[in-house]
Amino acid sequence: MMISVVRTKSSQSQRGFTLLEMIVVLGLIALLLTFVFVAYNPDSDADKMKKATVELEALSARGHTMAVLHQRPFWLRFERDQVILQGSELPSASRSNSDEDTEDDEEQSFIVDHETYRFPAGMKVLVRRWGAAQDDWFFQERPEDPVIFWNFNENGICEPLSLRMEIEESWVVLEMDPLTALVGDETSEIYD
Repeated sequence: MMISVVRTKSSQSQRGFTLLEMIVVLGLIALLLTFVFVAYNPDSDADKMKKATVELEALSARGHTMAVLHQRPFWLRFERDQVILQGSELPSASRSNSDEDTEDDEEQSFIVDHETYRFPAGMKVLVRRWGAAQDDWFFQERPEDPVIFWNFNENGICEPLSLRMEIEESWVVLEMDPLTALVGDETSEIYD
């Protein structure tokens, strides 16, 4: 009885990847991902500044519009790490008239927080009022220090104001327009 062994060439054409080939491919993928991450860094100072600029402009426009539409004062309250859109509101009509808390018939108003924007970590927002010296910026160093209010009147006019956002050596200065409460002029120096 004779047994013969036959080899076919198909077994050699189905060879796998070598370890060296896999290391080279993984190295190229890692290099490509590094370039993509460096090109798009969502935590860059420029991105933080741009987002804060958009948020501050949106809050100021919203406060300005609400003051005109509701014919009540609204304002932005600048604190150390946040800005709050606040407004004066009348009490709701659901309050019963039988409550004799006040002796006079004048309507009492109260303050309502409408929206809050927290500044990114490491960002300082300084405020300079109209008529102040060029380097006279206000920043709330401690929570017990006074805050700055930027008022929006019912007639659509607000005080001209400058905002300076700083992250380390990078900065952006926004000159706010008194008629629209939008950014009228922007100056920046950003280091990434």
